[in-house]
Amino acid sequence: RFDGRCLPPQSLLGFGATWPNFGCYSSVDLLLLYLTETVRMSTAGLETPWYVSWAKSVGAGGVAGMISTMITNPFDALRTKMAASREATGVANKTLRNHVRQMWHDGLRKGAFCGLGVNLAASIPSNAVYLSSYSNLKKANENFFGKDHIAVPVFSASGAVAATNLCLAPLFTLRTRVMIDSSATPVNVIRHILHHDGPRGFYRGTMTNLGGRLVEEVTFWVIYERLKLMTSEGTLQSGQLIWGSASVVVLSGLAKSIGSGISYPYNVIMTHQREVDKVTGKHNHTGFLSTVRYVYAKDGVQGFYKGLIPHLCRCVLSKATQVSAFEVLMFFQGRF
Repeated sequence: RFDGRCLPPQSLLGFGATWPNFGCYSSVDLLLLYLTETVRMSTAGLETPWYVSWAKSVGAGGVAGMISTMITNPFDALRTKMAASREATGVANKTLRNHVRQMWHDGLRKGAFCGLGVNLAASIPSNAVYLSSYSNLKKANENFFGKDHIAVPVFSASGAVAATNLCLAPLFTLRTRVMIDSSATPVNVIRHILHHDGPRGFYRGTMTNLGGRLVEEVTFWVIYERLKLMTSEGTLQSGQLIWGSASVVVLSGLAKSIGSGISYPYNVIMTHQREVDKVTGKHNHTGFLSTVRYVYAKDGVQGFYKGLIPHLCRCVLSKATQVSAFEVLMFFQGRF
């Protein structure tokens, strides 16, 4: 509600606060107000306290992220290696067959499950933040726009992506570096980043990642919510839990394949920006446009789609697992 009134700062922290005009306070104040109103609107009418509702969704998101990551880590490792440059991986011929052969040669632990620890460390909190943020933002936006308005998934996904990527960018950078080089350890990567780039090194490629993820996730949620509306499926109900779960898996997998296929080139650019040369230990790619030119010069248009097949396998399986696990966990939590 914009009525042009300036409120005292302390009112920003109280429920039922009125929106001030934009000239009164800083962006931090407006962010606090937005979060306060989101919590109030998303939990309006609930019998349980708002913090209990949020805690349940955060816990469900973390568990869903853990399950999906443990299943899809081999695809994630393969996609990251294929998206990286030859200088970073040490593999001259960037084909799916060669990378699979190299992973098999490295063994199960160092090949398929390299970086699993740091991947879990990144995915559990990121999914806890992401899925819970989307769920609660969706409730707030439904109160504002209406239940089936297309703006609901657009704004909900945008807010969830922004919150996740800006808060957890260092973990994503660490995960990328460990997955590219199976001999690297998280501790060594952290020391290398701090020594060569300082704290800002943990945020390499963040804006590229944020932009790409916005396209990918907004596309996914818009298609997913439309498919649920068109098919009247994807909702868990008592007595139809198995069928409802199966429909969630199918609809989310289909929507994710479309969203990931459209936005995949950003993964290649982001991976190049975060990697280091295996010989010199330095970053060869920093700027966005210079990285685009490098990828095109080396491999042409198809260079922007290196690793797309394992990426789609990983994303479809991961998103289907995440969303279905989250929905099932929230369904059972709602019964207690």
